[in-house]
Amino acid sequence: MKRFAFENIDPNHPSQRGSERESSSKIPAPTTASKLLPPSHLMTPCTPRLSFAFAHPPDTLSKPGPSGPPRRLSLMPPASSTRSSMCPAPPVGRQSLAGGKGAIGSKADPRPISSKAYQARCAESVLEYLLAAGFDRSVNRKVLAMPSSKDFFRMAEFLLARIDPRFKLGAKPDDDLVAALKWVGYPFSISKNALHSVGTPHTWPPLLAMLHWLVQLLNYHAATTTAAAAGRVDDAHSAPSASASAPGGAVNPIRRMFAEQVRAGYRVFMSEEDDAAAEAGSHAAMEEFVRRSDAVLDDVRRRIAQKQERVQRLQEQVRQAKGPSRLEAVVARRAAVVKEVGDAERRAAQARAERKELEAALAEKRAELEERRRAAAAKKAENARLRAAVEAQGVTATEVERMMTLKTQREEARRAVMAARKEAEKEAWAAEVEVARLVAQVEAGAHEFNALAARRMLVPETAKRAHGMQYDVSVNPRADTWADMLGDRHPKADIRAGLAGVRRAYEEKRALRERQVAEAEAQVEQAQSEAKDARAAAQHLEKMRTLMEQDEREEILMRQKHMEAMVVKVSENERRVRQVEQGRSDEISHLEHHLKVAVAESRAERRREVEEMAQALQRVTRVDGLLQVHEDSLSHTVAVVEESCNRETLQPLPE
Repeated sequence: MKRFAFENIDPNHPSQRGSERESSSKIPAPTTASKLLPPSHLMTPCTPRLSFAFAHPPDTLSKPGPSGPPRRLSLMPPASSTRSSMCPAPPVGRQSLAGGKGAIGSKADPRPISSKAYQARCAESVLEYLLAAGFDRSVNRKVLAMPSSKDFFRMAEFLLARIDPRFKLGAKPDDDLVAALKWVGYPFSISKNALHSVGTPHTWPPLLAMLHWLVQLLNYHAATTTAAAAGRVDDAHSAPSASASAPGGAVNPIRRMFAEQVRAGYRVFMSEEDDAAAEAGSHAAMEEFVRRSDAVLDDVRRRIAQKQERVQRLQEQVRQAKGPSRLEAVVARRAAVVKEVGDAERRAAQARAERKELEAALAEKRAELEERRRAAAAKKAENARLRAAVEAQGVTATEVERMMTLKTQREEARRAVMAARKEAEKEAWAAEVEVARLVAQVEAGAHEFNALAARRMLVPETAKRAHGMQYDVSVNPRADTWADMLGDRHPKADIRAGLAGVRRAYEEKRALRERQVAEAEAQVEQAQSEAKDARAAAQHLEKMRTLMEQDEREEILMRQKHMEAMVVKVSENERRVRQVEQGRSDEISHLEHHLKVAVAESRAERRREVEEMAQALQRVTRVDGLLQVHEDSLSHTVAVVEESCNRETLQPLPE
């Protein structure tokens, strides 16, 4: 296996921006300091120490003292009197995370790798990175839930190749992978037996955690490299969350000072300074931190007082402000939205009518094919009668020899046809298995839809939002057609129409709330920031509705193209049938098998359409949930405005 180095990692790649943190993990992601070592260092047998600490000028580090108070605790519990490293080495001094012998030790893994929630977070992080980084293989949540050995080694090779593009797994990928993990400093043990049975429930969680560790390493390196290029290395290492940021994207000064204090202490800890000197520096830094924190808090209190004065001025302006009502604009906007929804429904009905016409044409073609099969059977009977007549006649030795030759040729042809028939039967079996799998997926989608409808109070018929309509979906897996599979109710014609009615009812309620809010906004539009948030939410919902309509239009066009392709395929099958009828009868049987395969493919396409429809229903349900959230927000805003108006009404007039 080739030794590899951290090099050629693109910091501008979208997959390498930011780093994910797992709150349940007690082991921090490995750092490569403010700048990773060059490839020439990592290629040597004795690798320099790769520390968690940032680069420091030589004059800022003090020498370790001979004695002092007990040393500060590290993020990892020490295994001896000196601080332990993640990389086993000689017992003298602190060791490195990179290079040397065996970073994979036998220590216990403190991460909750047996937790389903932790596994789901790891799988989501790995999937997000692979998709963003351009992984050239098919990968999804199902693959990450129980992958094959081939898929796992491809993912591991891809991640390690992001560290060193020269890395490749050899003929023994398990040995190469174990050595590679030792080289990058992975701190936990990975056995070869686990690599031989990747997808089993007891071996996959540690391997998934290992992939997540590599993703964290790559994300951390990308963040530090990008921040260093912009002159913000310290900000990249602190990486404050959105909750720790001040308005406008600025970093919270108190959190930033705390992060700087922690980093400074950790630098001293990693540099093995004298404990007494380090303790004195820590006290001085803590006093400075307290002083700066008090200054920041005073500034915050001053700004709060200014905000309160501004709120009082705005409230006074609200009491004096008057403005025109926006009811007419809201009504016109509602009419435009209703018109657009009607146009979309008409286009969907037209697409359904075209599909029915294509299905009728396909049924006619099948009837014609059956008639031709009966004609072929009649020709076979006629051939048998003629063969019997020929056998009854007397033949010469020359004719016998010729017939034997013909018989040999026909035997060879028959064996070839039988081999082709077996191959076709295998393909038909594979197609049937695929159809069964797709039907199972449709059933799962129906169950999920029914559960979601129950949570939304749409089932049973007596539910609050059902209004006497049956929304539950039942699937008949043994049906041959789409109509028979779902019974007398069609998801788009019946269920979707009912959901559209529910959505229209909520839209009417929303329009009523918007009119009420509009009347109140005429008095409070200069002071109420909540009204601005409501308008932003309405624009977001309008954008989502536009995107959904665009998805529906694209889906209709895709289905039209699919039906055209089916018509072309049926025409091609008819042409093949005509060619076979002109040839030998054995070839007719061979073509019939091909035709069955084509019909199975068409049936599989219909199954996929069912799955796409189920996904569309799920998107509609999600939009319904968003509308419900928006309705609650508007109700809260109206209540606040009414309460404010009531307070102003009850306030005594000045004498």
